[in-house]
Amino acid sequence: MRDFHAAGLTSVIETVGGGVTDDDYKVLFESWRKNELTMRTALLIYTATAADGQRWIKHLPIGFGDEWLRVSGFGEQLVNAVQDNLAPSFPLKPEGLEEYRKFVTEAAKNRWPIQQHTTLGATAKAYLDIFEEVDRQYPIRDLRWSLAHVETISEADMRRVKRLGMGLTIQSRQVIQSELMKQAWGSDAAASAPPMKKMLELGLPVGAGTDATVVTPYHPFTTLWWMVTGKDWAGRVVRPNERLSREDALRVHTVGSAWFSSDEKIKGSIEPGKLADLVVLTDDYLSVPEDKIREISSVMTIVGGKVVHEKQ
Repeated sequence: MRDFHAAGLTSVIETVGGGVTDDDYKVLFESWRKNELTMRTALLIYTATAADGQRWIKHLPIGFGDEWLRVSGFGEQLVNAVQDNLAPSFPLKPEGLEEYRKFVTEAAKNRWPIQQHTTLGATAKAYLDIFEEVDRQYPIRDLRWSLAHVETISEADMRRVKRLGMGLTIQSRQVIQSELMKQAWGSDAAASAPPMKKMLELGLPVGAGTDATVVTPYHPFTTLWWMVTGKDWAGRVVRPNERLSREDALRVHTVGSAWFSSDEKIKGSIEPGKLADLVVLTDDYLSVPEDKIREISSVMTIVGGKVVHEKQ
């Protein structure tokens, strides 16, 4: 939490891509019970199978918690058998898709939000096929389901996302993995990964984050720098087609991200009626030279009206 505050963060959506057991959540809940949290956390529960999801649905009410720690749904990994990766393709077996259908049907039936790790366009299409089927039985439009990463999603599937009332979350994985993406998908596809301009043009809910700490740095200004400059860690322009303005990038990372935890009415901007969370920065994000954006950090971080970080 101290490191996050120094980087300029007051809230996170905590989601896990694998390897977590139920006991791994213990320290987070213990800190919450002791009123020791200074970082607001929307928690997405990791599951590996449909049975895992059923267990959580049975024993934990969605929305459990408060403004410091709240259970906000399942994600980013739901069923291991259909979890894709950064590769040219990923085989989706019928038995895996059937288990996935069972999982998301129960999530929709019980009104649980989900966020699904989705690297490849082909898996995005397969997930959306199932979501549309489930939606006919248990409407999901107001559940804020989302796909994460979506570096190679098609425009046609973005339109399907919009019809379902879903959103897309973008992470700065390309900062570190630019060469791997070129090798997997070719230079042309990697140069538009992910297609954020089209997402915004279509009016989709879009949020931005890091996918930290295994895949990328957790610093939010690294992500903002990447969205604005289109550069990877070495300073190479690897995303020339999808650069955003500083204002659009900031909007996506703040109030845009708040949509995914249903917090846009209390987080994401500084205005009356919202939580007293803000940061005082080392530089002016809107005017500092582009390549200096990633060097920005916090001079002072305030959460709930209290100073939780102050640079000495």
